[in-house]
Amino acid sequence: MKKQLSQMKEQQKSTSENLEAALKKLSRLNVRNVNKREATKDKKIEELSKEVHEHEEQHRQTLQQLLEKNETLESVNEKLILAGEAKRCEQRMKSYYKCDLEKSKAVIESNEIRGLRSILKEQQEILYLENENAVLEERIDHFLNHEVDTFEGGTKMKFDRSIRTSCA
Repeated sequence: MKKQLSQMKEQQKSTSENLEAALKKLSRLNVRNVNKREATKDKKIEELSKEVHEHEEQHRQTLQQLLEKNETLESVNEKLILAGEAKRCEQRMKSYYKCDLEKSKAVIESNEIRGLRSILKEQQEILYLENENAVLEERIDHFLNHEVDTFEGGTKMKFDRSIRTSCA
């Protein structure tokens, strides 16, 4: 019996603890507390939904800015590519004309050298011809102005023009 009594006391103790827990729980669930909790919960839900809407709006704005920046970046990349191609084309043209300029300089120099050589040759030829001309003038002068020795009369006589034209 003592056993049963102790068991019953333990059972009463656990039941009373359960009762206290249930009463505590019930005190939390009275109408005033429930309405307060619902109001707080609704307020929290509204605040969180506002935050969600704000974050969604920020996300949309950020996404829009990102798309605009992406378009700008693409246009800048296209311009950069075109500028690079133009620069390469200009470099090629510069290189071509630089080589062409060097070739032209070489051609000009060779032409100048050839021209100088031909000028020197012509000057030498002019000098030679002037010398020949002087020699020929001396001969002509000698033939025109000097008396020719004749053996007929033993005297020196000049040929006159009539004799010269008949001999020619």
